[in-house]
Amino acid sequence: LRYPVAQNMFCSRAVTRGVEACASAVYFPFSNIMPGGTYIYSIRLRLLTNLDGDEYVSPEQRGFVTCQLHSRHWIITNQDGTNEEVRGEGVVGYYPLLKPGCYENYYANDVNVVAGSRPVEVDIGTFAYQSCTDVRSQIFAGFLTFVPGSLTNPEGEPFQVRVAPFHLCSEPEYYY
Repeated sequence: LRYPVAQNMFCSRAVTRGVEACASAVYFPFSNIMPGGTYIYSIRLRLLTNLDGDEYVSPEQRGFVTCQLHSRHWIITNQDGTNEEVRGEGVVGYYPLLKPGCYENYYANDVNVVAGSRPVEVDIGTFAYQSCTDVRSQIFAGFLTFVPGSLTNPEGEPFQVRVAPFHLCSEPEYYY
């Protein structure tokens, strides 16, 4: 998938306790699911490493070595100025465990398995997922709740990672 990545009104970036959340969207005008098109957005998450310069915070400073996503809270501002809130566990059925420089991805069915569950994916770099919202949406923002350590072995109180607002519009035209 191709998404804009530069920080501008179409992309956002925020860092909370060493967790980076980047977001952007593309307009997809040809949708059988949503008449009039849809916005497909991408949320990218990673735990910053010591190679990230001034924004890096050590595990001692942030209070954890790893953290795992627990839930989401989206605030979607529609074109008419009304807000819609969406809350739920995980993101598209996944609960990524962020580690410095990599992540493990757990599927919803595996999250409640005590110690010993295996990730469905292990990868280097950034966890990314895509979802969509309808064309009434104009601004997208929110928070992701993470647990220090992991969901099966928490090492502290949950904390919220900010997803900075990003605009959804069809100009410039980016296509999926």
